[in-house]
Amino acid sequence: MKRKTLLLLTDHQLTAWPWTPEGCAAPTPFSTVAEFDTYLTQHRHPIWMLVDLTEEEFHYEGLPHINDQDHYAAAIQRLASHFPDTPLRMVVKQFKQTQIGKDDEMLYSALTQPTRLAPWLEVIEARRIPLAGIYSAAHLTSLLMKGSELERQLLVTLDADAGLRTSYFYKGRLRFSRLAPGNSLTERAKAEAWQTRPYLLNRRLLPRDQALPLTVLCRDDVWQELITSAPPDPDLPLLHLDITEVAQRLGLSTPLASSDATPLFLHLLATQAPTRQYAPDPLTLRFRQRNTRRTLQVLAALLAAAGILWGASNLWHAQRQNGEIATLRQQAQRLQSQAAQIEQSIGALPSSAADIRTTITLLQSLDQAPPQVILTGLAQTLTEFPALQLNTLEWQNDARISTLMLYLMTEAEATEQLSQFRITLTSRGYQVTELQRGDTTAVLQLRWNMDG
Repeated sequence: MKRKTLLLLTDHQLTAWPWTPEGCAAPTPFSTVAEFDTYLTQHRHPIWMLVDLTEEEFHYEGLPHINDQDHYAAAIQRLASHFPDTPLRMVVKQFKQTQIGKDDEMLYSALTQPTRLAPWLEVIEARRIPLAGIYSAAHLTSLLMKGSELERQLLVTLDADAGLRTSYFYKGRLRFSRLAPGNSLTERAKAEAWQTRPYLLNRRLLPRDQALPLTVLCRDDVWQELITSAPPDPDLPLLHLDITEVAQRLGLSTPLASSDATPLFLHLLATQAPTRQYAPDPLTLRFRQRNTRRTLQVLAALLAAAGILWGASNLWHAQRQNGEIATLRQQAQRLQSQAAQIEQSIGALPSSAADIRTTITLLQSLDQAPPQVILTGLAQTLTEFPALQLNTLEWQNDARISTLMLYLMTEAEATEQLSQFRITLTSRGYQVTELQRGDTTAVLQLRWNMDG
């Protein structure tokens, strides 16, 4: 989201920062609700509210690991039992156990004085400005501790408008946080840590007789002053978390002029806002509707763009196919023209196409059964029988079978030779059939199979 309005509510005042991807603009503090109402008439961007109040309580306990639906219902029920007098409450599952019989780690927290926020929230609702949520500065400190390898430690941060915040972490997970008045880390950091330690012991969040490292978020010059003024304490060893290095790691480009962590919290609020926050669903309904509407608009734009691309693709393919069809038509016309020119150049054929096909068929059949093969054997056989004279020979050729009709002139006493002539032809591969026989004539049919 390109533009936002960031609000910081402390025990003393409400302050607004217009935010863009380039960073926060100059802050605008409000001493009255009327001033805030006037401000919202000119700043209609969605609002992210950050609270840094003393009236924020925390309760850590385990919850038996059950299925997600029952687990959520049980967590909400316990949250209501811990903080029944405020709707500004939330529960965070900090660690989900994988071993059977162990409880999930749950942190319950709430803003116990909702009337402190009510006037400001009423103005936001009256102006119909989307509210993204109500976020806790204490919960944002968890983002500062990413990568820490210490099992237990305290973190002290300075919010110039709110005071000193002391937060207790176990394995990088927030367990407790408290806000106290003050604006000097060198004077109050160690004192606030000593005041927090008994509470942690009573709540059994910290084992007795165990050192508790104290991490201070500050500039290097403040750190040098702190370690110079505070004598070493083995029960509360001091550690330095350089606020300049943290700002660079989080991507904050604005130079920090002091150890005030407010710019860090505002940057985290604008860029890495947690999923869990204090505002109930009715307060964030307008913001969720706005996001849904924008999502649908984006989807509609994507669908429209996809439709345009699909139509453009179809148009391009159609144009390409039309071009190919035109080319094929030109080629066909050119071939027809060349064929006509060839026909004109060679003139009319001497025979019809049907006669040519018949001739070709006959030639192919003759290639399959050459006449010389059949007639040579027939001539040799006739010379052996001088009483038989060939008068007429008819030739028929059908596929692989050649048929000859022999019309013979015979003498009356040549009956024996005619029978012997038939036997001889049969022995030489001819199929002989006597169709007609007279005193001086005989008609024989000879069939010759070229396949053997």
